[in-house]
Amino acid sequence: MLQTRIARRTVAVLSTRAALRLPCPPHLPPTQPFSTTRPARFQFEAAPFGSPDDSLRDRLEGAADTRADPQYKVEAWPVLFPRERAVTISEVAAATAVSGGLGVRMGLHHLAKRFFGYEGLRPHVKMVAFKALYLPVWFVDLSASATAVMGDEWYNLTVESFRVPIPGFNLPPLTGMPIRIPEDDPSLIWKGEDFDPSIPTIPFTRHPLNIPQKLKALPRRVARDEDDVGFDPSRAKFRMIANYATYMPVYLGEWEVESAEFESGKTRVTTCIFADSPQPRFCMYLQRTPDSQPEWKPAPASTFTLSISARPASAAVWAAQSAKSNNLKKVFGERLQAAIDELKAEREEMGEGFVEWTDVLPEGGILDFTAKHDRVCSHETWQDINEAYTEALEKYEIAREFQERVKEMPTSNVALIRPSLRSPIQRIDRKQLLETISDSVDEWRELVEESKPDWLRKAEENEKSVAGRETSKTRARDRGRRV
Repeated sequence: MLQTRIARRTVAVLSTRAALRLPCPPHLPPTQPFSTTRPARFQFEAAPFGSPDDSLRDRLEGAADTRADPQYKVEAWPVLFPRERAVTISEVAAATAVSGGLGVRMGLHHLAKRFFGYEGLRPHVKMVAFKALYLPVWFVDLSASATAVMGDEWYNLTVESFRVPIPGFNLPPLTGMPIRIPEDDPSLIWKGEDFDPSIPTIPFTRHPLNIPQKLKALPRRVARDEDDVGFDPSRAKFRMIANYATYMPVYLGEWEVESAEFESGKTRVTTCIFADSPQPRFCMYLQRTPDSQPEWKPAPASTFTLSISARPASAAVWAAQSAKSNNLKKVFGERLQAAIDELKAEREEMGEGFVEWTDVLPEGGILDFTAKHDRVCSHETWQDINEAYTEALEKYEIAREFQERVKEMPTSNVALIRPSLRSPIQRIDRKQLLETISDSVDEWRELVEESKPDWLRKAEENEKSVAGRETSKTRARDRGRRV
């Protein structure tokens, strides 16, 4: 999960009578946001004072000048996992999924066969089919800012998720497969249609470019009481939306496995080994009992993470280090968690899956589609740059936000600054603090403006132009009606 790095300087604005000993900014408990079963992390953050660190500058170097051929946005990862090993792992996994005892027997069978040539321990696990295949997958980077309210207090939220895997096709049950991405991208990447012709390919038939509009169309949630959380998705502002079209190689296997649970004495298990890395990653699709529905393991939504940071909009609440204030922040995290869980359950009851978040790909094929859309990027060229730019943009916005908070504070207040975790606390007045913050805001603004990715600049310019034309048409129609 993406976690915002701890700022170099932690700053709190307190009254002149406040104690000098500062607790660390409180962390809210882990949460489970919409569309993911992994916990998100909430953090009330101080503004990032000082200069952007060198590592972030290095990642953004040349971002504004980087160019990529629009015909080479579609990429394919090569097969790096041996077929023979994939068969063995799939066979053992299929047996284990049905019964732990079968899995042990299958493991012993492979050991006995390898060292003694003995095959008498093999359970009934029959390969029905096994083949390599390219799956069309979209990876989506998304970052948005939003607000939420609990009682009389408003909170500013930053929501981020990177490399969210979304199927680029609709072939149940494969569409519901939990796509598990490698920790590191393969060093070899093929572009366009220049990849292994011996491996069958499922074509791209769907795209995720309208996900922001679908998210903003989610119903507004009204707080039911002062302890509940309310938010309006339509007011969310998306800062970064990037889409990457990638073909992922997999080994799909179909296995017939003995099972006493079924009247026929056997059941079917579908296995998938992701073949883009030497390290095994797999998932399975099976029906455990006659009364249950077939399902994928692990759950599809567990394949990506969502990070949410929350900051009180009120300067007084943010600065206060009292037990009451800290408890308010903690309760907000718990209530927001409950609200998101409720929304997630409602969408699941409606039968929503990944397909509902995508749209049909227009005629012309994936290469034509990606070449025409600025928000489709080359994963190899842009993904790390986009993630670094999002981090810089977030820190710039937090610094500006903190600057406004400090302006709200009475002039009699002072600030306590700890430049680093090992430095002593320093005391400065409000004027000095604002100067420090202004310098920080200026440096982050300069970095953000100079390092905006070329594709993002073009996308925003084109979208602004389209929005302007639509506004002109609407005004013209309105004038026509009045006449």
